[in-house]
Amino acid sequence: MNDAGRPSPRRQPLLAVWRLVLSAVAAGILVGGALLGLAPAPSAAASTAAVAPLAVTTSALPAANGGVSYSEKLAPTGGKTPYTWSITAGALPTGLTLHANGLINGTPTAIGTADFTVTVTDSETPAATASAAESITVGVAPLAVTTAVLPAASGGSSYKATLTATGGIKPYTWSITAGALPAGLTLHPATGVISGTSKAVGTADFTVTVTDSETPAATASAAESITVDVAPLQVTTVTLPQGTVGTLYSATLAASGGIPKYTWSITAGTLPAGLKLHTNTGLISGTPTGTGTTDFTVTVTDTESPAASASAAESITIPAPVEVTTVSLPAAVVGTPYTATLTAAGGVPTYTWSIPAGTLPAGLTLDPTTGVISGTPSAPANASFTVEVTDSGSPPASAVASEVITLTVAPLAVTTTTLPIATSGLPYSATLAAAGGIPPYTWSITAGALPPGLTLDPSTGVISGIWESGGPGIPIIYSFTVTVTDIESPPVAASASLKIVAQTP
Repeated sequence: MNDAGRPSPRRQPLLAVWRLVLSAVAAGILVGGALLGLAPAPSAAASTAAVAPLAVTTSALPAANGGVSYSEKLAPTGGKTPYTWSITAGALPTGLTLHANGLINGTPTAIGTADFTVTVTDSETPAATASAAESITVGVAPLAVTTAVLPAASGGSSYKATLTATGGIKPYTWSITAGALPAGLTLHPATGVISGTSKAVGTADFTVTVTDSETPAATASAAESITVDVAPLQVTTVTLPQGTVGTLYSATLAASGGIPKYTWSITAGTLPAGLKLHTNTGLISGTPTGTGTTDFTVTVTDTESPAASASAAESITIPAPVEVTTVSLPAAVVGTPYTATLTAAGGVPTYTWSIPAGTLPAGLTLDPTTGVISGTPSAPANASFTVEVTDSGSPPASAVASEVITLTVAPLAVTTTTLPIATSGLPYSATLAAAGGIPPYTWSITAGALPPGLTLDPSTGVISGIWESGGPGIPIIYSFTVTVTDIESPPVAASASLKIVAQTP
């Protein structure tokens, strides 16, 4: 040993060797003892079957704010999942709930600290439990009005805005504690909604105060303002409807902007005779007694202070009564296309036409929108009937007139003057034509004869067939008389002398 009591440097290697020998011997005894049965060695199955002790690891729960949603989950360790949680002593703050999975959530409604014991139960057999004392402190966030700026209002128009707040304990109660809202607006104390129809122009400054449901209640205030603007007052009526003499008239003037209610007046010109203006409503009504267009100026005044006014030039037309101006209709010729147009004046165009009595000649029709009578008459009888025209007024006005269309029949005549040459051995066809009278026509040969082999169809007037000559020779002329008969009563007939030249090539 040296002076400090430590082994000399020459003995230190020897001591290190002895220490290694002693460690090896101790390890051999332990291993050997286990092998000789002196102490049982732990098995693999025993190691995996061991379960750590069940315990609650949540040591402190965060504080909550009254009236604010809260959510926190308890945490366990050890045991065997799944776990089931319960409150075994005390109670959670009012408004909070513990779920079986350890979740605590809800919205606390009571202020203070709630002490309680939570117990977790695992799924071992038998089950293991572990408990822990917990607490939640429920405080209150400071109550504050969060509405910074309220929207502007338009005078005479509906307004709505909602005040907002945070903190404290809901529900809130709202009030105006200084100043006043613009005239026409009110504050709903339970919802904080400012609504109504503003009537005064300018800026209103006021203080809103919100009170919560704490005990004692907390309050918070904020300075607010609402500016009320007014759209320019103007008359929006552009055109007034026409009227009818002797018929009740009604039209209402309209305006926008300014501050209702409005007052109306005629500031230049006059209304048509028989009409008057109701100053409180802008209604123009009455029964016109004269015709023509009357020009005037209407002025509307609002309820601003000072009052604003606006004017507009208007006119009302009272047209002359509607009437049929067609005095007579042209005669029609049976079998010939016909067209004539009925005319009207006065009233309020456009017009609609009808025939309320009598009928048009057979073959003719009336277009109700144009008043045009058209078609091809098929009978010679004259037609008397009544036409009615209706205008587009409100209510519509109408007028009637008696009309006559005289039917004439053009003289019946054969209009065919020449017929084509017939060539021996070749097919022949030619159609006779007529005009006038009353179709359909009937045809016949009343003198002479057609070339041999040719015939006349009495209903169509067609001459057809094949002429066969006896041999080459000079052309042969076949002269004959054709007669056409119409269906008049009594029938009318007309004849013409014709000829067909027949030749052999």
